[in-house]
Amino acid sequence: MTSYISLAGVWGFFEDQQKKFTDTPPQAELFHDTIPLPGTTAHAKKGKLNTACETGYLTELYPYHGNAWFRRTVTLPEIPIHRMTLLMERTRVSEVWVNGTCVGCNQSLCTPHLYYLSEFTDDGVLDICIRVDNSDYPTKGGHMTSPDTQTNWNGILGNFLLKFHDAAYIDHVKAISDAKKREVRLEMRTSGLIEKVCVSHLWQDINTDFNTADFRDSGESAFDVSYQSDGKAVVTVPLGDDAPLWDEYHPTICRMCIHPKDSSDKTTVTFGLTDFKVDGMHFSNHGIPVFLRGKHDGMIFPISGAAPMDVNAWIELFRTAKSYGINLYRFHTCCPPEAAFEAADLVGMYLAPEIPFWGTLTSDDGKGCSPEEFEYLKAEGKRILDAFGNHPSFAMFSLGNELWGGKDKIREMLQYFKQDEKRILFTQGCNNFQFWPCIFPEDDFFVGVRLDRERLLRGSYAMCDRPLGHVQTQRPSAMHCYDGMIRPDAVKIQEMEDAVREIEIQYETGVKKVQLEQDKEFLIPEKPVITHEIGQYCSYPNFNEISKYTGVLRARNFEVFRKRLEDKGMLDMADKFFHCSGQLAVQCYKEELEAVMRSEHIAGFHILDIQDFSGQGTALVGILDAFMESKGFITPERWRGFCSDSVLLAQFPSYILTSGEMFDAQISLRHYAPETVHAPLVCKLYCNDTCISEETFDVSIHGQGLFPIGTFAHSLPQTDKVCRLTLVVSLPHTENTYDLWLYPKQEMPELHDERLCVTNDWTIASNALADGRKVLFLPYEIEKSIEGFYCTDFWCYPMFRSISESLERPVPVGTLGLCIQNDHPALADFPCMEWTTPQWYDLVTHANCAILDDTNIRPIVQMIDNFERNHRLGILFECSVGAGSLLVCTSRLSEISDRPEAMQFAKSILRYASSDDFSPVQAVDKDILSQIFG
Repeated sequence: MTSYISLAGVWGFFEDQQKKFTDTPPQAELFHDTIPLPGTTAHAKKGKLNTACETGYLTELYPYHGNAWFRRTVTLPEIPIHRMTLLMERTRVSEVWVNGTCVGCNQSLCTPHLYYLSEFTDDGVLDICIRVDNSDYPTKGGHMTSPDTQTNWNGILGNFLLKFHDAAYIDHVKAISDAKKREVRLEMRTSGLIEKVCVSHLWQDINTDFNTADFRDSGESAFDVSYQSDGKAVVTVPLGDDAPLWDEYHPTICRMCIHPKDSSDKTTVTFGLTDFKVDGMHFSNHGIPVFLRGKHDGMIFPISGAAPMDVNAWIELFRTAKSYGINLYRFHTCCPPEAAFEAADLVGMYLAPEIPFWGTLTSDDGKGCSPEEFEYLKAEGKRILDAFGNHPSFAMFSLGNELWGGKDKIREMLQYFKQDEKRILFTQGCNNFQFWPCIFPEDDFFVGVRLDRERLLRGSYAMCDRPLGHVQTQRPSAMHCYDGMIRPDAVKIQEMEDAVREIEIQYETGVKKVQLEQDKEFLIPEKPVITHEIGQYCSYPNFNEISKYTGVLRARNFEVFRKRLEDKGMLDMADKFFHCSGQLAVQCYKEELEAVMRSEHIAGFHILDIQDFSGQGTALVGILDAFMESKGFITPERWRGFCSDSVLLAQFPSYILTSGEMFDAQISLRHYAPETVHAPLVCKLYCNDTCISEETFDVSIHGQGLFPIGTFAHSLPQTDKVCRLTLVVSLPHTENTYDLWLYPKQEMPELHDERLCVTNDWTIASNALADGRKVLFLPYEIEKSIEGFYCTDFWCYPMFRSISESLERPVPVGTLGLCIQNDHPALADFPCMEWTTPQWYDLVTHANCAILDDTNIRPIVQMIDNFERNHRLGILFECSVGAGSLLVCTSRLSEISDRPEAMQFAKSILRYASSDDFSPVQAVDKDILSQIFG
């Protein structure tokens, strides 16, 4: 009979970060300290209290690097024990001694450590000593070991057991389900010869509690066992015609209990009747198309510093993600524990773990990982597949992130995994070979950001990886689609010359030189395309979040950023910077996601991220914080309007409209929900809160895909004022909204008024100010300034500034959008929000943001800088200079004089500057301004 004793409890502890003991354990008398296990050394506050202040990632209070020794005496139960195993569900590199004898070492970072201790079953009392090392890994470990994510913790987590077995028992079960036949093939690794097995099973969903005792009531069936040539025992079990299928909408799993007929030594296996596969350029499950809406995940857990090992914690996380339209978790160079797979099975979340590797696999020139590391990665991948492959949520597997190296070695690894694993889809890696990707015959799907240097598959890129994307370089639009990049008949095909070039590229979080072999022809995917790590739109830190870090980590990086802002005299603006930058980030994400939704040849995406990333310089790219809690930028309901299994799309070229023109929007539906759609689709156009146009389309859709609906057209009203319009497109189950800006027809006002001096010459402005006059200053060039950039910063300024400098390429602009005093009288005729909206695109991109660090000016229109520089940046600002009054607009209005929003903006600031309201309070010395303007 299977039984076990838990090893959870207090263990003796010996700190050995210097690795004084390696081949033999420390003497028993050296274990003066104790530690609770399961747990980590950080949680138990072992090692030295860390007083450092990390700025690139969270600060671990008690970092630990080296050997941790755990020792305990265990008395075996007085029962017949034929075989015995020690199980540590999750740990680092471990080595175990029992009664002074070394029983082995295990180097897996992702799967349970098992030690077979049958030779000690007669000893009665076991002196168990365990060494765990988190400093000498057989591979770097990606996000399994990174301080940027879950920390490089030391300890033992999850199930920690001594298990006892009969002489003949089932050691491991591989469940290969067949959803069409409603049966499961069990391939078993056994200890001892087993001729018959008894099988019982239960079906479980999220609302069903599971207890192993329930198997008693489910009935048993006996099956003959056949043995394959490789020694595996095989049984095929029918499940019945009414056996429920598993998918994201109906996540019902089967829990099956198996034991040899002559033994009560039971093994439980969990699986589901899934049929997730490639179907042309798309994915399907049970023949129904699936569009993957993936979240990047690096296993960031700011309280524990390590991934949770309980199912309920993961259920909560996955439910939160699903409330934002996510149906896939892509685990970047890491693999979650068993609890995550169990939770995903129950919630209906697809999972895509990766081998913990980010770099260069073995190549012909000898660069990259060693042959030993390559073999380790193969073995670790196989262990992941064996440990978690039964779970229906385990849908996809990748060899790592942004890999380089020998293509033959990558193919070798894919072939190795695929020869025995048919349940899971494989890819060579995510964004391999960056500028010049390839698709291997062994790939089931492709994940990347481009198909060559110019054929881009997402809306934003790092400056060092130029060209930049459409969200960064083009006016906001609801027209973007990637189909023309994927299918060459929709682009101008130019034959690429044979060449071998050496270029410098971003490599992990640094740089390296690589040789590129350019192919002669365009890469034309014939397999599903997933666009990689889309988004990465940064917002300003929320300093109110600091108090949430009550576990093993502290947000001392946030404290540094707060002090920097305080030193620049702008701490009172922190909340506004946070909120305004977040609103722009949401707009950027919306445009990015809708471009993907319009693209028929895109099968899914990995977004980076709906959750903040605590490391790599501190990348605050989420609409949720690192705790997966809302930052208040957008509700889940509104986010699902453009990120879910059923998204209404309006397609039109510009958010800026002119009175009297015709507004046309092509309406479509990207639909993957299981329900048919037979309902009225309503389009309403609002001016402020008044509906000025409404049209209804009768929609009847059966199936999944991208469906054109019709054209919503409206002749816009004549107006002499600016109107904010809202287009609302809705079905009973989903709604999407678009904010537009309607401007009157007019000419660019002549920037002249007798009551003030209007000039672009600082000398003229300075003399007029000395005479006590009002001045509207419109400089073309500014000595101390930063380029105006509409889109918020990509990922994290400190990280990509450093990479760009290493590559000797332009550094990113690094700003985070506007913070606007929208109630200021200078903007009385230019209605706007407090944050960046499309009406500001040309005004910003044709501006230089003046650096006002030596002043106390609060700009009317301020560009938010990143947390590293914290410049006080002004596009529109005012001050008094002696007896004179100065209004400065750094937008080069003459360059955009044909834009309706520029005309209205010029009208508004000119009216204000010539009015009696123009009387700035903040005084600035003329010499300081002279240094700024040159």
